[in-house]
Amino acid sequence: MNFKRTVAILLLLNLSGLFADEIRGQEKRELNQAKILKTYFERFNAHDLPGMLTHVSDDFQLYYILPDSVMLDIHDSNQLRSFLNRYFIDYPNVRSEISDITQVGNLVTFIEVARWGENGVNKQSSLAVYEFRKGKISRAWYYQAER
Repeated sequence: MNFKRTVAILLLLNLSGLFADEIRGQEKRELNQAKILKTYFERFNAHDLPGMLTHVSDDFQLYYILPDSVMLDIHDSNQLRSFLNRYFIDYPNVRSEISDITQVGNLVTFIEVARWGENGVNKQSSLAVYEFRKGKISRAWYYQAER
């Protein structure tokens, strides 16, 4: 084998190792994001507002996607705290279940089914997309809920 061919093979082997490291890093981030998401909803179901907010960035934004528009509803974590505080007072037995979790990079999509009222008689479901940045939920988009 000549010198150029040997260098080329070594270079390719090194690059394939770098790509494998990147893939492993992405898989680790996605596992962490799924864990954060599940913990966030466990704390939601316990109405543990301080616990929830540890997983949300200070500049968190919440959007609602309606049939003909997108509405920015929450502008930061302080607004989220105020909103959820009122929400838990208004709906003292609200609980949510998440399913169909899919991840692409820093985006995680899932179905959320919220139940409230006596014995969870009321329910609605929605498709949600959460964006993660630096290990925290930075933005969320909720599509119009189905009842």
